[in-house]
Amino acid sequence: MGTSKGVLLSGVALIIGFYTVGIKKTDRMTAEMAETRANELQSENIAQSGVRLAINELVVSNFATNSSKSLDLLGGTISYTITSSSGSAHITSTGQFSGRTVKVIADVQQTPTQPTKSRGNMWQISKMYVQPS
Repeated sequence: MGTSKGVLLSGVALIIGFYTVGIKKTDRMTAEMAETRANELQSENIAQSGVRLAINELVVSNFATNSSKSLDLLGGTISYTITSSSGSAHITSTGQFSGRTVKVIADVQQTPTQPTKSRGNMWQISKMYVQPS
């Protein structure tokens, strides 16, 4: 009778061990997926910051012609390109963070208000989307 109890307890301990290993593996996979998603979101935020910087460049420079810049921001890198024509501009911004790259494309229009010394030209986003990677 004592041997059967030992075998039963060993079996229960083995099952609990398998559950513990499975739970730890699932936790590790969940943490990896969360980190990957967080890096993608940070890349997208950096790319959207590039769009805002490009719009700021349009405002400050009083309608910048074609230009591109690259700079480090928030632990990642922004690269943006402005292609402009009369009253509108096309902005392509790429954000890179922790091995992830996201591209945001925006079309902006100059608003009909007259530029002022303090505000410059005003620009409005007419279309913006994240390009699938």
